[in-house]
Amino acid sequence: MKKILVLMVALFGFAAAATAQSVKIARINTQDVMASLSEVDSVRVKLEAFAKDLQDELETMQVEYNNKLDSYNKSKATLTPVIAAQKERDLNDLARRIQERSQTAQEDYTNVQLSLMQPILDKMQESVKKISKQMMVTVVFDEQNSPIYLDESIPDITNKVITDLGGKPKAQ
Repeated sequence: MKKILVLMVALFGFAAAATAQSVKIARINTQDVMASLSEVDSVRVKLEAFAKDLQDELETMQVEYNNKLDSYNKSKATLTPVIAAQKERDLNDLARRIQERSQTAQEDYTNVQLSLMQPILDKMQESVKKISKQMMVTVVFDEQNSPIYLDESIPDITNKVITDLGGKPKAQ
């Protein structure tokens, strides 16, 4: 009898724990949140300016290469083999530096983009946490991750996050 009572108490405890840990799900459209924030526009302007600087730098290097190539081609017939070989090495070296800078420019752009966007992403994450706690939500997923099926009864916290971040919510 005592064993049955202990077993029943244990089963009741497990059932209560399972009920207490029910999952409440919400969804968010992070693209809509980002589109509503003026901070993102500021980041976009900074990124465009940075990209223009990178492009100008690469164009300057390309112009230098083209000028040296033209000069080499014009004087090639009059150059000694040693000087011609040196100019070809210089041209090849400049072409290699242009290629390397092009690759590092892409990495630089990505790093600047991440550093500028990270504070915004952190703020959005904190807002999602705050609103999720207020709504007692245990799981929030982004609609942009292509759910196969999305029940419309799942609360959408997108506009709440936009409002919390000071943006203008979309009409629903």
